[in-house]
Amino acid sequence: QALSGRVELEAGLTRQTAQALALAGLQAAFEKAQPLQDQAAALVTASGQSDEFVQTLVASLPSTALTSGVQTAHETLSRMPEIKRVARQVARVPANGTLVEYALGRLLAAVTFEKHGLVPGDDAEAVLARAETYAGRGDLD
Repeated sequence: QALSGRVELEAGLTRQTAQALALAGLQAAFEKAQPLQDQAAALVTASGQSDEFVQTLVASLPSTALTSGVQTAHETLSRMPEIKRVARQVARVPANGTLVEYALGRLLAAVTFEKHGLVPGDDAEAVLARAETYAGRGDLD
């Protein structure tokens, strides 16, 4: 029985080591903006098909992340001015807006003053100002 317990312990440690290596590979691919498909498959294999948490985690990954990777933090930060510009335009358009409403939103964004810094409020301008400020600091959390 002691031998059986030791075998089970070693099998568990081997699985944990394989999971740790698979997670490290997944994190490295994520940080390098590489496709995540191979590393996600390795994590599923290391965890076993019966691990519901890992199955759910991998299933929640966007298909584009699996096949093309994700943007690096630097790429995301460098796109912030464009993201803010477009978001200011569409924030003024109601859901299911018409082409005229989109044009009006674009015009309003061009003629209104932008907010900057850590301004209070839940409106789109305030949220975008805070996001831009944090992005400028390199803080994506």
